Amino acid sequence: MAKMAPTTKRTEYDYVVIGGGVSSLGLIVELCEYRKGKTILVVDQHAQLGGQWNDAYDYVRLHGHTWTYTVQGFPWPPDIEANRAHQATKKELLTYFKGIQDWIVAQGVEILFEHEMRSKQLVSHQEYGVSLRKYERLDEMGSSTEGGPTFDILARKLILCTHTSALWCSNLALLMLLVHRPEVQ
Repeated sequence: MAKMAPTTKRTEYDYVVIGGGVSSLGLIVELCEYRKGKTILVVDQHAQLGGQWNDAYDYVRLHGHTWTYTVQGFPWPPDIEANRAHQATKKELLTYFKGIQDWIVAQGVEILFEHEMRSKQLVSHQEYGVSLRKYERLDEMGSSTEGGPTFDILARKLILCTHTSALWCSNLALLMLLVHRPEVQ
């Protein structure tokens, strides 16, 4: 496979998070708060964090009540929070996620938009060599075209938070909340 120059600021990161949906947002916020000074890269196929909401039709609303769909530390605006029957629209959700995205970037997190992980390989006890490339959408289902040049980075910790691994990612974020944070490496 053809190689390309990295499009990231560095080639080694303490944490690499694959996927930028709501599950990963909670985890990234926790990493920022309790892993200060660590390098974090988020890789996502979209041009904005928000996962599947970037692809949803404009008429789709949140199936549950908005006030229950939050990332810890990022409440909804008071008028939405007060309306217990409110079901957020795609636009409201993406605006909410953009606010979190802006905070994450202000904490020093690097976000690599419109890219995807092509492969990973365990290179030591917990470190992974990760091959990334520009995401090229093939169809409305989000399938990716084959091929394309890649570049490699090293992830001291690799966290997969894509639609196929979101439940695991959510459980990891919950575990981080339950652990005595100052002592966690």
